[in-house]
Amino acid sequence: MSMSDWQTTMWLYPWDAVDEGVPEVLEAISGRAGVDGIALSVAYHSGMFLLPHNPRRKLYFPAPSVYFQPDPARYADLTIQPIVNDLAATGVIESARAETAARGMRLVAWVVCLHNTGIGTAYPNASNVNAFGDRHVPHLCPANPDVRAYLRAMLGDLAARDFDAIVVESLEYMPFAHGYHHEVIGLPLTPYVRHLLALCFCEHCLDAARGEGVDGEAVRAFAREELEEVFAGDDAGGRPEVDWPTVRTLADGEMGAYHDTRIQVVTSLFAEIRDTWPAADGPRLELCDFAPLWPLGWDGTALQSGLDLKAVAPFIDTAYPCPYFTDPATIAAKVREYRAKAPSAWAVRPIMRAIPPQILSQEAMREQMLACDPGTIDGYGFYNYGFMRLPTLDWIRTGLDAASTARRA
Repeated sequence: MSMSDWQTTMWLYPWDAVDEGVPEVLEAISGRAGVDGIALSVAYHSGMFLLPHNPRRKLYFPAPSVYFQPDPARYADLTIQPIVNDLAATGVIESARAETAARGMRLVAWVVCLHNTGIGTAYPNASNVNAFGDRHVPHLCPANPDVRAYLRAMLGDLAARDFDAIVVESLEYMPFAHGYHHEVIGLPLTPYVRHLLALCFCEHCLDAARGEGVDGEAVRAFAREELEEVFAGDDAGGRPEVDWPTVRTLADGEMGAYHDTRIQVVTSLFAEIRDTWPAADGPRLELCDFAPLWPLGWDGTALQSGLDLKAVAPFIDTAYPCPYFTDPATIAAKVREYRAKAPSAWAVRPIMRAIPPQILSQEAMREQMLACDPGTIDGYGFYNYGFMRLPTLDWIRTGLDAASTARRA
């Protein structure tokens, strides 16, 4: 790794940039924190956010939408149409481009892909289908041809614009629970049970399995039977000690084959998206990866989400793993493991979740950043400017100074 490969990125929402002013926000991020780039959200999901230093409001409820003006020609023949947020009309992206260029900062478009309640509500057939036939509304299915066409159009649209990189998040099968409004789960669920609940058995996933000679209906019946046993029991159940070699043997081996089909679905979607890139001088394609948090762990270089780092290696330039823990030893182990799993050509930049409960003090920031072993990584991401109190920017600079010293040791 050369010194020029080292980059740092602050995750940023457009409403914070609009409300505080793009120049002021960038001065805080670069001048105060010492961070040299921003990942600006251009497609996002819903939420309820407390904004401690926003001068206009302290609560914000984002609607699932895009924050740029789409090129209509790219979506003309598509079933799914972009839901455009009013903030797209403010020119925040154009202002961010001009201001980052003036400061020598990177501008990254941050895109949440398959976590989208707005599209799942407006186009119900786009969502995942569980073993019981229920639609999982916030989670779009990567095997669905309408979803794939929409993502190709949206990411191709963004790739044609003046971004230094595009970072994709949730470009994989989503987990069972992921912060939907007032989620209530009234019984203990093991990681294995959560995985079964998250498996998609929509017609497109079943067709993909059938095309590979996999009996998806057998997997669906097996999952339903396993889940019914957990629901009817009087303890946690659900194979609490299961590992990937065991999972692969379930349903007479069809479970492992179904998992491989999911990997093919996700990998082919990455390939199709990369095919939309400009022939030359296009932005880098980067990956925001929650791999350290997936509870079933690694199946080789693959995850239960269908994301396989080795398989998508040709399409990705940089990965941002998310070691969202409090214990520095755990963070060190997770980052070391990720670096070993990721292709050697990738830049790896762990994201520090610079808010509670992960980081509560300057010392915690420093310890967690150093736990990532600065000599073996290529920078950091920081989540998220709008959520943190402004003194946290000083903690980041202190952590970066410590990381710089460690890299030169």
